[in-house]
Amino acid sequence: MLLRGQSIAVIGVRRIGKTSVLLKTLKLTSGPRVYVSAEGYVEGKSFDLSSFVAYYSSLVISQALSRLEPNRRFPLTLKERSRELLRTLRDLLAYLKVTLDVNPVSIEFYFENKRRLGEALREVFELPQLLAQKIGSNFTIAIDESQYLKLAEQNHPGLFHPLRDTWQFQRNVTYLISGSSVGLLNHMIGSGDQPFYGFFYPVQLRSFSRGTLLRFLGEGLREEGVTYARGALEEAVNQLDGIPA
Repeated sequence: MLLRGQSIAVIGVRRIGKTSVLLKTLKLTSGPRVYVSAEGYVEGKSFDLSSFVAYYSSLVISQALSRLEPNRRFPLTLKERSRELLRTLRDLLAYLKVTLDVNPVSIEFYFENKRRLGEALREVFELPQLLAQKIGSNFTIAIDESQYLKLAEQNHPGLFHPLRDTWQFQRNVTYLISGSSVGLLNHMIGSGDQPFYGFFYPVQLRSFSRGTLLRFLGEGLREEGVTYARGALEEAVNQLDGIPA
């Protein structure tokens, strides 16, 4: 389904393994891929959209550029909110102009003038498709705990409408989202009056059976090159009670 370009929403309670599913799915893709957790930008009852935009844009740009120059190390700070992040983004934007002749002016101007948020957001949303066409490789974008974007929409009404309008016409980008607020996310993607109605295919995660959880954990450990005793794995499964995370 993902290979056909169908965007997917992974829904389930906390610690059910949504993040593991997202990361495993990203590993199966061949093109540039981006993972970002929206939960890291929650501040009380608000959402730090500026930092989210900066970090998301930096990831998208650096992934595209690394496909063109796989041996080059592109700067990307591990701090998701900082002045260093903004400097990194400006450096990446400058390199993008030279390398791919792409000049996202609104994104640059936004960090000088916060009132230009609307213009910057549309350009940010369009970046993956634009860069996918430039480099000839499809993007996969994963946004974990995406229900927190609802906080951003409260501060910036109408945010989801231009997001859907942009995403639905992108032929070279597939989106994965996850959410642990099951009712809220089901409403966001399944109610006819919501912008994302019909866009995401919902995947509901349930607790694993004992046998499935043993296989899941065993495969994950082997992929990471970790040796383990069968008894220790069974004890871990007993403690997890069907929840792999």
